[in-house]
Amino acid sequence: MVSPRILSIKYILYNKMSLPSQSNPYAQVPQGVSFTAFGREYTPQDILAYGGEGQVYRQGSDGFVVKIQNPPVGRVASNHIILKAEAVLGQALGHPRIVKVKGIEEIAIGESPALAVQFPYHGENLHNQFKMGEISLQQAMTYLAQAACVLPYLATAGVTHRDLKKPNIFIDENGAVVGDFGLALIGQGSSGQSSSLLGIIRTYDPTVEEFFKRRALLDVATGSIGNASPEQIHNPRLVGPASDVYSMATIVYGLLTKTDFNRAFARDAGRLPNQTAYNESERVSEALAFYNNPMMNRLVRELPVVSAQVYGLDQAVAKQIISPAIEPLQSALVKEPSRRCLPDNLYNVIMGLSERLQQVPDMYCSQLTSARRGLTSMEASPTPRNYSPISSPVPSRLVVDVGMYLRMDLQK
Repeated sequence: MVSPRILSIKYILYNKMSLPSQSNPYAQVPQGVSFTAFGREYTPQDILAYGGEGQVYRQGSDGFVVKIQNPPVGRVASNHIILKAEAVLGQALGHPRIVKVKGIEEIAIGESPALAVQFPYHGENLHNQFKMGEISLQQAMTYLAQAACVLPYLATAGVTHRDLKKPNIFIDENGAVVGDFGLALIGQGSSGQSSSLLGIIRTYDPTVEEFFKRRALLDVATGSIGNASPEQIHNPRLVGPASDVYSMATIVYGLLTKTDFNRAFARDAGRLPNQTAYNESERVSEALAFYNNPMMNRLVRELPVVSAQVYGLDQAVAKQIISPAIEPLQSALVKEPSRRCLPDNLYNVIMGLSERLQQVPDMYCSQLTSARRGLTSMEASPTPRNYSPISSPVPSRLVVDVGMYLRMDLQK
């Protein structure tokens, strides 16, 4: 019998993030609008990326971009408060490997009020660079180690990102930074004390502090299905910094095997066919309801063999590189959040993998044309990238519009 929580996840998947149709208002959100913010005009020609919640525009040659929330369409509530919360949190956090928000401005798009957020452009994300073969496995693991160093900082501050994945790690000439805190949760810090971050956020905007307090009380499934921890989907009350440890470990697995860990688990559990199906996310979420440590341990133990096959590497070499990381990764992926390794430990594991990978020739790195090498990341991607699940028959992100629950009270 399917549990009520899985039924609720099915509802989110099929009603919130299904294929474009007349009944799906997200399909009607325009990709590109005209507006004025931060002293200049933006047009649809400036759009850099868009998704189900917002759109990102080039600001020009000064290295900044502007993000706006999608205009409200039909039944879809405005994402105004969610974007404001993400922006204020981006101002309050002070880590060099976290995208820093420069400015927030209330604007108008047509007759609708909106919010514009300005932040530095950090280049293409890890997912696209790795998938397109622009960086090697060694480089990708080095960037991931740089991103993983934010985990201890977030845990101390009482912040849980809840959506760590390759597309939310951005790369520029200074290395990797973590962005997209739109699903972030603020709770207790690693010392067990209430996060002082809420007090800092209050000085920016008291309504955002209230938003984070109420978000922490919601019992909803949130995250990206390929990287979300089991508790994010089936027991949100247990979500905390250990959930980010799990997600970061799934990224390590994904780089070494080119397969999302949660999807690999679902296939191993016999709940996902080898070929991608339309209801893949539903089946993965059901598999996570039966997540167990023995099956996880076996998948991680097989990492050297699978990685050697994927990259055409000698198994003895793969074993030498990966074997020291097997037990720590198993500790990071254990079902019980309280038993997972500390963020610092996982960071050290990823650093060790990166260092050992440097001893073998570059893997999975295509040769770029000289013309493309001469372009910046922004110039080399003139076509806006669509990271929205509505463009794909396989929805990948379980997102509940928390603003729908909170907006009316916050605007009183």
